[in-house]
Amino acid sequence: RKHISDKNKIEKISLRSAAEMESAMKWTMDNAANLLCPTLILQAGKDNIVDKDASKEFFENIKTKDKTYKEYDGLLHELWNEKSRIQVFQDMFVWMEKHQKN
Repeated sequence: RKHISDKNKIEKISLRSAAEMESAMKWTMDNAANLLCPTLILQAGKDNIVDKDASKEFFENIKTKDKTYKEYDGLLHELWNEKSRIQVFQDMFVWMEKHQKN
């Protein structure tokens, strides 16, 4: 996989950064009900970074009726770098076309 040889890949983060990310994730979950705009969530089925259950819970707590959750079975966290990324892009473009303002 390309990410293994990526020299920009971050392998370690500071304790402060981890605490800030945890705080941001908690705030996001706590405020999901305030998200009222059209929302598209693309979730990797074999994601080892983002908890699928938490992602689904966030989606269910969003109050807007115009929301879409799409899970890609067998794909890893970086959907745009997967071999089947064309399907991910197509789904994203279809959603954006549906939501563009004329």
